[in-house]
Amino acid sequence: TPGEYGRFGSNALLKKVCGDLQRMGKVPYLINVGGSNGIGTWGYIDAIDEVVSQITSYSQNVGEDSTNESLINIDHIVFACGSGGTAAGISCGVALAFSNERNLHLPKVHAIGVCDSPEYFYNEILNISRELGLFQQDSYDDAIAKLKSWVTIHQGRGLGYSINTKEELEFCKNFSLKTGIVIDPVYTGKALFHFATKVLPEYPDEFQNKNVLFWHTGGSLGMYEKAPDMIESLMTTSQLVRLDMYNKTGDSGTNT
Repeated sequence: TPGEYGRFGSNALLKKVCGDLQRMGKVPYLINVGGSNGIGTWGYIDAIDEVVSQITSYSQNVGEDSTNESLINIDHIVFACGSGGTAAGISCGVALAFSNERNLHLPKVHAIGVCDSPEYFYNEILNISRELGLFQQDSYDDAIAKLKSWVTIHQGRGLGYSINTKEELEFCKNFSLKTGIVIDPVYTGKALFHFATKVLPEYPDEFQNKNVLFWHTGGSLGMYEKAPDMIESLMTTSQLVRLDMYNKTGDSGTNT
């Protein structure tokens, strides 16, 4: 139940389920929520490598000069954080890939938490990082201090996980209609709403005239639960037109 999830946490519940299955003679394989463990985190470490490849290959489109001045710089990377795996992969990947030896502009990393607290996520990122072999010789305090220099976690859960205000729903709807990029109000859309309406106004000098990469990390399945809350508004504002093949409206055969 949601209460048990909040009281015990996903890791404890998963271990309990695996323990029960083992006592039944089963051989379970535990996959953390969101794939947030050492193995799953390699996906976003590899994704950062792809970002670096895109940045460096950009020089081919602006001329033969491959110096740092010809490269596009990313000043900030922003994304939603729901279980910690994405944050661990991107923050560790950036710290490793944008090292001084590669002469690349180091972007600041921002995770927008859509649930739990920043402290919870720092601990989750630390646990995952240690699975990857990082921070093995660091004390807890030193490791957390290093992580905080790698990534800033902003509190963006609002009313709570998967609970939305009318303003959040309207933001997701309007953004999707204007850009053609669908964002859900549970994960990516909620994070973008908080970044646009809270983080940017609070730190205008930090982001003004900077290149910000907002990383859409999915969440479209969250649209299903929110459909009843959004459908009425969508029907009155969407520019899409649907054919009325059975002339239910009694007019020209189309309705919006």
